Amino acid sequence: MIELRPHQVEIIDAVRESLRKGNKRVIIQAPCSTGKTVLAAHMLESAMLKNRKSVMLCDRIQLVGQTCKTLDDFGLAGKYSIMMGDHPLYDPNKLIQVCSTQTAMNRKDSLALAADLFIIDECHVLFKSVRDLMLRFNNVVWVGLSATPMSKGLGAPGLFEDLVTTVTPPELMARGWLCKTEYYQGHQINLSGVRSISNPMGGSDYDPKDVERALMSDAILQGDIIKNWKLHAGETKRGIAFSSSIKHSKALVEAMTEEGVRCAHIDGYMKPEERQVLFDAHEAGDIQLLSTAKLLNTGYDASHISVLLDLAPTQSKIRFCQTAGRLWRLHPGKEKAIYLDFCGNVRRHGHPEDIWAERLDDGSKKYNEKELVKKEASDKEPIMHTCPRCASLYKFRKCLACGYELPSDAKIYHDDQILKKAEKVSVADQQRFYQELLGYTLDHGYNEGWAAHTFKLKFGKFPKGLEKVAKKPTSEDVLGFIKYKNIRDRHARNTRAA
Repeated sequence: MIELRPHQVEIIDAVRESLRKGNKRVIIQAPCSTGKTVLAAHMLESAMLKNRKSVMLCDRIQLVGQTCKTLDDFGLAGKYSIMMGDHPLYDPNKLIQVCSTQTAMNRKDSLALAADLFIIDECHVLFKSVRDLMLRFNNVVWVGLSATPMSKGLGAPGLFEDLVTTVTPPELMARGWLCKTEYYQGHQINLSGVRSISNPMGGSDYDPKDVERALMSDAILQGDIIKNWKLHAGETKRGIAFSSSIKHSKALVEAMTEEGVRCAHIDGYMKPEERQVLFDAHEAGDIQLLSTAKLLNTGYDASHISVLLDLAPTQSKIRFCQTAGRLWRLHPGKEKAIYLDFCGNVRRHGHPEDIWAERLDDGSKKYNEKELVKKEASDKEPIMHTCPRCASLYKFRKCLACGYELPSDAKIYHDDQILKKAEKVSVADQQRFYQELLGYTLDHGYNEGWAAHTFKLKFGKFPKGLEKVAKKPTSEDVLGFIKYKNIRDRHARNTRAA
């Protein structure tokens, strides 16, 4: 029997409060690996104890079995029915029905689907059939589950009315319920010439065929992948790799096998029993790395995964967060997770734990994913070391501005085929830094342009969107960076003069 964790109790209470306010279609926004299926099990059991019928909708047939395992662990074994063909566990009289959206499509006119409660797993993937069901059964309670409820039209009339968010990924990491993750980025796929195509969930995304060509033609990339896998995974850690195509995934496995890495390709075209053999071998450690193209980016909850290779560039924050979320589940002996970014997704979107929806798209305007998420999430982050003494950026062991040296046991991250650690700087810290630069300009007779360009040197971007309010006095870290800039500028002038 699974007991609800404190954050899960908070979520359930928030849903009840939303329903009391008169909402009947509510989305629970909960980070990947926080136990959304456990939340569903609790709601299904509560409905059953009140003699009410409920239906659990899974977005793929493959996830029905995974969902049922959680229901069993929760104590609901023998109390639910699997609505699927001639399945031996199908019983139309059971108050809990579990089925895939594919089955719902085929049985949308069946009375078997009539229920008091519908729960939709991964509801950001809204198939037309599910939308039709929501419109047909419009006087009952619908609860959607998603870590990324940012799809086009989720909040359109007749669909979801309220978004419930009680805890965010950083909060859960701080509480110890999600695994903290380090992000590394280095050699990137060349995306010049890669076209964008429409994304079924709204907006656009890179053309997989164009990305495949870019991946297959990059002679440096393969060596970088193997080198960094061996560096971060060693001989014991297990991980997954995401490619844009099955062809590249298979090529990656072939190359890594030649280098002695225990790995295998997996895809949705394999028979379920074939995939299960690979899953079991991966969990046992016989296979270190499973490589795929999209198959594992939603609903795959293997807690033993501690390293992720990202070779699937995306313009979608939904896909990016769903991919990164595979790392966050806790596991014995797993102190941290490693995200190896070879396609610029971290640079493009920021850290995934900082991305969550503030509202649902109601379909009234042209769809824009960025307008739905917390604004700080879109800020790009620096990828070099930040000196703890003077805050200047540097690549190697010694800071050129103030002379600070990394401790002897600290790792060095540099450009020579070793991925650089992506350090995080909050928007608040950026705001403070910019305001102190403005204060410095007033004391020294500089203009705002000097402050803006100094900020760009520090953070790799202009201070767009930050408040232009001067702040004094100037702290040591800002003064240290100004000193570094002056030394840098003087050196550049001397070089040009020579």
